[in-house]
Amino acid sequence: VAAVLLRRRVVDYEAQAAIELEGVAVDCADEACRPEYTLQADSSSVPDHPITLRTESLWQAVCQDLKQGVSREKIACRFHAGVAQGYIAAAVLAREHSGLNTVALSGGCLHNHRLARLLRVGLEEQGFTVLRHRQVSPGDGGLSYGQAVVAAARLNASGAEN
Repeated sequence: VAAVLLRRRVVDYEAQAAIELEGVAVDCADEACRPEYTLQADSSSVPDHPITLRTESLWQAVCQDLKQGVSREKIACRFHAGVAQGYIAAAVLAREHSGLNTVALSGGCLHNHRLARLLRVGLEEQGFTVLRHRQVSPGDGGLSYGQAVVAAARLNASGAEN
């Protein structure tokens, strides 16, 4: 969406286009998510089938809004809301299949404050307990920290055996 909306064809660093897309939406007030922007959570009736998120309606809505001259800011805002709503719907489906009611928000995309907030608020409104990073990065920095913790624990365990 950043490539289309911002006409971004080349990036100079990882996540540049995503960061710029969030920046375009920064001054937009949150609005109710439009259904055509919502990623569609698709769950097969087959047990243990993974939930997939379909993007067709989102792309159609983005292209239609662009043709109609809707502002980049409004489209970026709608995009973020649609992505959040799709993941919230997927979490609800997963809860129906698993009975689990806790969601951990992690990964580099959670550096996007708008997306992180929309997910947290929406999941809490659905009754989920939401876990999120507070002391380490949700992205690669937190992953590296976790790997170091595991390595230290293994070294301590092997030293204790000797």
